[in-house]
Amino acid sequence: MAHHTQLPLHLPAKAPELRLGVAVSGGGDSVALLHLLLAALGPSKLVVLHFDHRLRAESAREAAWVAKLCDSLGVPYHIGAWDNPSQQRTYVLARQARYEFFSFMQNKYWLDYILTAHTLDDQVETFLMRLARGSGLKGLTGIPQHSVVFGTQVWRPLLAARRHELRNYLELSEQTWLDDHSNDDTEKLRPRMRALLPQLEAAGVAISTINASLNSLKLADSGLDNQVQRWLQKYAGQWPTGVRWVRRPDLLNLPEELGVRALGQLFGQPQPPIRRQRLLKLLAELLEPSGQHTVANQHILWAGEYAYVLSPGNKPSGLWAQLSAKAQAQAASVVPPKLRPLLPEQAALLTLLEQGKLPDFTCVLHEPGLKMVPLGVQEDSDETL
Repeated sequence: MAHHTQLPLHLPAKAPELRLGVAVSGGGDSVALLHLLLAALGPSKLVVLHFDHRLRAESAREAAWVAKLCDSLGVPYHIGAWDNPSQQRTYVLARQARYEFFSFMQNKYWLDYILTAHTLDDQVETFLMRLARGSGLKGLTGIPQHSVVFGTQVWRPLLAARRHELRNYLELSEQTWLDDHSNDDTEKLRPRMRALLPQLEAAGVAISTINASLNSLKLADSGLDNQVQRWLQKYAGQWPTGVRWVRRPDLLNLPEELGVRALGQLFGQPQPPIRRQRLLKLLAELLEPSGQHTVANQHILWAGEYAYVLSPGNKPSGLWAQLSAKAQAQAASVVPPKLRPLLPEQAALLTLLEQGKLPDFTCVLHEPGLKMVPLGVQEDSDETL
């Protein structure tokens, strides 16, 4: 395999010291990635991961083909399959199942990253898809080199390589791969965008030029994110229990783009990400004196000066008393004196909770910046929440 010197392969720092999972579907991109990694690192640091979504009749044959390929190359591999008994077998759920398999294998075998074979073609296709959907700046930056997807540390080393370059590499090396003909189905958006690429290039819009613009957008996006992070450190916070808060007047005074980003940060990194239009709508609703919503399986509620975001991880696990007037009275005896009484707007939040609006998130909301104490558990308790 000596025909790879011109192919860009951007590996993580200290890659020879890392243990890497390689997502191999059997298609040309992922098979080329596997061969390039073998040439660069050898087989001892690699583990191939293949996930059978069971959405197509030929998927079992493809899994067997990948297993045979790995046996011939001397690379360890693991094959997972989607065991979904429901009738709801959508692309979004299939993708989630795949990455949850990757995350499980990453934790089980102490893999530093899962490497995927996304290419420059994928990058530009994604840009065009998001442009068609009216994405904001964050969406138009495309696919990042590194990200966390459903708990999986994902690294994409081929984002500067063209798809046809990888196939040329395999052909020169006399290597075979599988073609998934569902990728040619123009009823789907991505294949339609893929079909546009030759037309764009014929019209004088080079893929490399689009990529240069993408890199400029990423720099602008990064600058805005840094500005939002500095703002959040001043006007928002998180209690030890994980409940996040933000001063509502300060959030609403931000320019729209910064406000959307700050609000998105309060929800962490949910998968799939919260769409910009949803955040814009929520930002407008925060103008109301009080209210609540469930977004990305998290609760946001607000009243008075503060807004709070409560995640499923904040669930009390039996250590927290049911929130009610009686429980608040009980809390007075166990809350350390340095904690101030509830502010009026926080009392309004408790009223929402008492009405059964958020039955799974029973916690006492104290002044932002002060420690939250579970009802019935002293501050110096060794109990872990």
